[in-house]
Amino acid sequence: MGVFLIAEITGGYALMAPLLITATVTYICVQPFEKHSIYARKLAKKGDLLTHNKDASAWQLMDLNKLIETNFTPVHPEGHLRDVVEAIKHSKRNLFPVVDDQGKFLGLIVMDDIRQQMFDTTLYDTLTIRELMQTFPDSALVHSGESLAEAVKRFKLSNRYNLIVVDDAGHYIGFLSRANTFSAYRRFVLESSEE
Repeated sequence: MGVFLIAEITGGYALMAPLLITATVTYICVQPFEKHSIYARKLAKKGDLLTHNKDASAWQLMDLNKLIETNFTPVHPEGHLRDVVEAIKHSKRNLFPVVDDQGKFLGLIVMDDIRQQMFDTTLYDTLTIRELMQTFPDSALVHSGESLAEAVKRFKLSNRYNLIVVDDAGHYIGFLSRANTFSAYRRFVLESSEE
């Protein structure tokens, strides 16, 4: 486009060949370092650029907050094994987030990890939840303000089936399930292709 603008402004086409060569060489040199034009660069940095890549566009358009599951029973870190067993009785889930008085996420109790201790009633008041819980690395935590594309990257990096969703202050919000996330993705792509 620049070639034709220069030709029109100068009113002559004598420099057409050198301009074409210059534009081509410039494009070839810049392309490996900057894949977005100056017009799309800001959008790409913010993550708002929709591309022809259907996967990337779908992850950008889907809302992470609609996929958060909140029907998990939190337990307090100062509790004991008895409190976890009580929570298991009333829950249909096998994951129990450990949350303090301020609502901050501290760790997780997985029912499969404590199965042996659950059947030893002598441990009910001696084992604390702090001893039973496993801590989670930051790579397995999703912040509620992140895009779903970032959450999908975390699924791949952490190799987990569930990620914990927290707010910016670290307060527990819920879980993001790999199975539900990818099911929602398939539904979204099917609905989008039908339109």
